[in-house]
Amino acid sequence: MSRRKKKKSNKQLIISIVVAIIIFILICIGSGVSNLNEAAEAISNTAAAISESILGTWQDDEKEKDIPFKTVEGSLKMHTIDVGQGDSCLIIQGENTCLIDCGTKAKGKDVVGYLKDLGITKIDILIGTHPHDDHMGGMAEVINSFEIGVVYTPNNGNDNITTTWYMDFLNAVDEKNVKWEYPKVGEILKIGEADLQFLAPNASSYTNNNNYSIATKIVFGNTKILLTGDAEELAENEMLNNGYNIEADIFKAAHHGSDTSNTKEFLQAVNPKYVIISCKTGNTYGHPKKKTMELFQEMKLNVYRTDESGSIIMTTNRKGYKF
Repeated sequence: MSRRKKKKSNKQLIISIVVAIIIFILICIGSGVSNLNEAAEAISNTAAAISESILGTWQDDEKEKDIPFKTVEGSLKMHTIDVGQGDSCLIIQGENTCLIDCGTKAKGKDVVGYLKDLGITKIDILIGTHPHDDHMGGMAEVINSFEIGVVYTPNNGNDNITTTWYMDFLNAVDEKNVKWEYPKVGEILKIGEADLQFLAPNASSYTNNNNYSIATKIVFGNTKILLTGDAEELAENEMLNNGYNIEADIFKAAHHGSDTSNTKEFLQAVNPKYVIISCKTGNTYGHPKKKTMELFQEMKLNVYRTDESGSIIMTTNRKGYKF
């Protein structure tokens, strides 16, 4: 659907709501409704019912309009938190939460503040995709600030890591006696009514820490989200060769839009409609790379970037999704 048609459609819907409310008021007056509170409540319910129908227009892909959505209650929100040159993604479904990565050690306090502003007191699932500061540096700050259900990190020879932020992470886990697990590929966890499935890492050892990245696919109703951390081409090929269903509506670009990730073959298998890139304005790595952005453009994908928009919030319910 073109942007012009979408704007026209939204305008027509707004006009329809206003007209419906006016007609309803005239009917109330004509029928002698004396209780204004009851009339106001009835008008509110009418407007809400019409607004509910608008939610069905969230899904822009015309080819899917006849596909019945799976029955789910409520909505799921995904917050791609702006942590500069790093990653932090919060999933909320009902009263259940999952935080994937926490930005750098310096950004840990910002992530904690963001979550507290949302009223969050517990993180049911905390995932550190791989042991790099821009993804796991803020883990200790988060663990020390919230009740944690379980922590997942890749099994990549943790005893060999001696950086300050990682030692802080180990101490926080020990001091709070947090449950710590390694992901099992194919394992499915629940975030309320949403499913989170582990798709990587697929080998016991790598020479590049990025390839240890925990890849997750989140499914809520008919909406599918794929997050692959900093997985490089090698890890992407492993997911393809193992025959995993990686198709998703929303894909968080791997490695901040690097051209050593996000291969054309992998993206064609994911077949997303939307891409989210987490990166910092003017970062020294040149992320996202020109080659990657050209590929997104070639595939006609809608791209959202934290360096341009700040934190990005995606909401999905049983009728569709919106940003």
